[in-house]
Amino acid sequence: MQSTLSKIGIPAALLVAAAFFAAYLLMPPPPPKKVSIATGRTDGVYYRYAVEYKKALAKEGIDLVILPTAGSVEALEAAEHGRVDFAFMQGGTADANITHTLGLATIYFEPLWIFYADSLNPELLNDLKGLTIGIGEKGSGTYILSRKILDASGIDANNSTLSPLPLGDGIKALRSGEIEALFSVISADSALIAKALHQKGIGLLACRRAPAYAKKFGYLSEVTLFEGALDLAENIPEKETRMIATTAQLVANENASPEIIRLLLRKAKQIHSKPTLFADAGTFPTEKYLQLPIHEEAKRYLERGDSWLERTFPFPIATLIDRLLVFLIPLITLLLPLAKGFLPIYRWRIRHQIYRWYKLLRQIDEKADSLDEKGLTAELKRISELQKEVQEHVNVPLSYMGEYYLLREHIDLIKEKLLSLIRKRKHNIAEAKP
Repeated sequence: MQSTLSKIGIPAALLVAAAFFAAYLLMPPPPPKKVSIATGRTDGVYYRYAVEYKKALAKEGIDLVILPTAGSVEALEAAEHGRVDFAFMQGGTADANITHTLGLATIYFEPLWIFYADSLNPELLNDLKGLTIGIGEKGSGTYILSRKILDASGIDANNSTLSPLPLGDGIKALRSGEIEALFSVISADSALIAKALHQKGIGLLACRRAPAYAKKFGYLSEVTLFEGALDLAENIPEKETRMIATTAQLVANENASPEIIRLLLRKAKQIHSKPTLFADAGTFPTEKYLQLPIHEEAKRYLERGDSWLERTFPFPIATLIDRLLVFLIPLITLLLPLAKGFLPIYRWRIRHQIYRWYKLLRQIDEKADSLDEKGLTAELKRISELQKEVQEHVNVPLSYMGEYYLLREHIDLIKEKLLSLIRKRKHNIAEAKP
């Protein structure tokens, strides 16, 4: 019986081992230990958030390399050409040439701050026509959005002076009179915003036509900066201000690791789901307002949240188990038919062995009556050897013990028949002697 199990088990084990090896070759690779993200300048909010992400990912064993750039345009280009895995991007920055970068989530509102010299007191964006306007540094999202908003308002380089200045330099230029208005797209958390609004002689334009701009540009929204929201003690701003806002967005190169995408979005939820001046708690991250097509893994995460594995285990263990599940499911699918086929073969092999012994018993039984004493003695020796083999060397599964004991009874029965025939042959010989 042991040899029977070996004959079936060894080929089955080899087949299982081959299946495991094949599945291992097909198993998805582990997530990378190092990924990169492009931001704006090192004094900007994108860079500051990237540092938070870096600390959060380091706790999960992932090293996030930060690549500072001049702004959203350069950051997006870095992701598009695979120089980084991820990037911060200002909504409205992407164009039709972006084909290898996908959206992950919008993470907060970025208002368009329109500062002006107090002496002007403009009511509409159109009132800035003919002035010198700072529109953000080339390569930045501010530069692109400013040009689009101004163009929609009938303001361009033909009727006004458009100066590419970053926010810090623009505030100085506004105070010195070099420019008369300044555009900047940046989070309300920026220290430069507080600095600008605390400056005497600098006003903040209320965009009363914000809903119209939001309708014209689908990636824009209308937000409200309430009176005193930035500084209650100084009552800044002095009145409720309607503003245009775009969004800060996380984007990824199309080849970015799906596991890291889920991890990054989990950290984004921890960092950006808190209430802000322009959004209630839980508003972000979201797929709403995304300019680029959303990555499939990001969409699943934003709709379903963390999986049971992600909620239960640390990231390295959760990803390992998830990869093993991907590895085991096709393997189990392969092994189930094998298991179903193994049991009938195993049963057939055991019964075949038993039936082989019964065949021997039948042969002995059928010819026993025609044998002389010598022949009967030889057959008795054969059946005694069979009896010893069955009793001492055969290990039968419990499910086959009934057949096993029945075989032993039949061996004893044939053995007793042979002994009886031998005694009869001896008796007949004795009677035949004179």
